[in-house]
Amino acid sequence: MRLVNSKYNLKIEFEENKSTELVVENKECMIDIVQNLLSQVDGIEGDFVLAAEKEMKMEKDVLFIIDPFSVDFNNKKIITKLYEQLSQIAKEENEGYDSINSEIVSTLEKICGCVEYSNVQYDLEFDWKNLFKLYNVRIGEDYKNIYEKLEEYIKILVDVLKVKLIIFLNLMEYLPYDKIDNIRHIGFYKKVSMLFIESEERKEFGDNNIFIIDKDRCLIVK
Repeated sequence: MRLVNSKYNLKIEFEENKSTELVVENKECMIDIVQNLLSQVDGIEGDFVLAAEKEMKMEKDVLFIIDPFSVDFNNKKIITKLYEQLSQIAKEENEGYDSINSEIVSTLEKICGCVEYSNVQYDLEFDWKNLFKLYNVRIGEDYKNIYEKLEEYIKILVDVLKVKLIIFLNLMEYLPYDKIDNIRHIGFYKKVSMLFIESEERKEFGDNNIFIIDKDRCLIVK
């Protein structure tokens, strides 16, 4: 998989068990790059092209984390996919479904039978997704620190949303070297590519590809 931007002569090839760092020292370039990526993740055309065997959809395959403190485990996109996954699993629970449905219908019959009019109607079967919504099935967000929260969030992005590329903005300002390294290895294990966009070059990892757009807008590849 590769991420290309002809404006900056960028051609980033994502390799297995390697993370990638893009250092943008020029502030105008940083603004332009971030705005483009944000727009494209929202489905708007921009300067970047993501491709493997063929061009990929950035709004589907990429997640851009700008602020690690405000990641939302239960946004509409995640909840929709979570309910779809759980519904597929629930299809195997035939006995459980019949038992629950029988109790619900029986209870509805009793309740509706207590009113003086006879035109109350209800469905005789339920949908798992509606049951999940009724009971507010969601992902818990009780974590001790930002690292634990990000660790779990990455797993959700891969397992629930099937994201292929996670982009972080200046994450190294918030987390120490060892925690960043742990996050990189979670990505290796989950087989998701990671791009760390930073405003300055920091401590290098041994298995990290580094691209630098310096203050003069020159591209340096390490």
